[in-house]
Amino acid sequence: METEENMVAITATPNGPFIVEGNFKLIDREGKTEVRKGRIALCRCGRSYKQPFCDGTHRKIHYNDLSLK
Repeated sequence: METEENMVAITATPNGPFIVEGNFKLIDREGKTEVRKGRIALCRCGRSYKQPFCDGTHRKIHYNDLSLK
């Protein structure tokens, strides 16, 4: 059973990235894995030059997550 301290928290920020916090494994499209601990921001707008990570491009393009509904 997962305890809260072992759980990963993923938060969708308003008009911004997914914030991932905890201990987790990141797997890229080639299947390469990287074990991470702490906090990262993952792109939601699809325009980051540092995919899958957020580079702040959502601000430049005025990304609006409400338009996805």
